[in-house]
Amino acid sequence: MVTLYRGIAAKLDNYTSIQEETKQVGIPDDFVGKQSYSWHRAADIKSRSLDLLSSPQRIRTVLSETPSFPITYACGDIEGAWCYAREGDIPVTIELEQDEQHLAVDGRDFLHTVFQLWDNKGDANRRFVAESLAKVYGPEILRYFDTASSQDKRDHESRLGIADVACFDADIVRAHLKNKVMIHGRFGRVFRSAFSLPLPVKPSQIIEVHVGAMSRLVEPYEHLHLTNLIS
Repeated sequence: MVTLYRGIAAKLDNYTSIQEETKQVGIPDDFVGKQSYSWHRAADIKSRSLDLLSSPQRIRTVLSETPSFPITYACGDIEGAWCYAREGDIPVTIELEQDEQHLAVDGRDFLHTVFQLWDNKGDANRRFVAESLAKVYGPEILRYFDTASSQDKRDHESRLGIADVACFDADIVRAHLKNKVMIHGRFGRVFRSAFSLPLPVKPSQIIEVHVGAMSRLVEPYEHLHLTNLIS
């Protein structure tokens, strides 16, 4: 089991109910502080990854036909969760545990954009991009990046589909959990690692529900800005 942190941008009129409900029932499908998301079971994609990667142009079509299930998102670091949570009136951070095998990397605010746009203005920075990706996702990410890079730069769907499959790779998930580099992604989002996980989250998986600003922020070793990889 690994410890994760789910940031909730709570309102003044609902943060108490979020705190109480989470402690009592965990995070159900109709959780009051959750938007509605669905994605695939990690095991379903891991077992088909080689077939999917053999036809990048079809990945997103195949995934759209693959059953999806309710999920939520969480960070592997408390700093990242608080960054999401502070977008509300009162930040609420749910500390929980989850089996690593059920996780997938959440690539929406960084990984997918890098795969899609890294050579938007030329490929002179390819080595820097590859080294940066390996720092935060581990060396296994490079075979996916190589495959994405071989697609036409205008073929965004193929590149994004390859990123989708990479997010389910167990080695990449494991490496991303250990990442110490602070990532500066889209929309000012700052985090070290981000994941999707299946719902429901049982009450027994809830460690604590923190309300207010977090005091355990630690200065990371290094910062990595999305803008430096796509411009």
